Amino acid sequence: MKKDSKGNDYIDIDNIRVTLVRAINRTAANNWPGCDVIRIQAYVDPANTSALHRGAEFPVNTKDEIIDLVRVLLEIHKIK
Repeated sequence: MKKDSKGNDYIDIDNIRVTLVRAINRTAANNWPGCDVIRIQAYVDPANTSALHRGAEFPVNTKDEIIDLVRVLLEIHKIK
């Protein structure tokens, strides 16, 4: 598993980076949900830089919430 500069695990999917940011790695000011988050970001220009756009963060309190996220992604693409 790759790690970002702050030690968070991430995986690249084409032009997208999916990062698991643990609550313990977040400052109190940024730890708004009080739990781990999945962050989804796109690369600005993957051919020339590793810079990322700001991304959405999905709070993850339980494994069921991750399953719900996957279910919604499948549903939005009508893959069942």
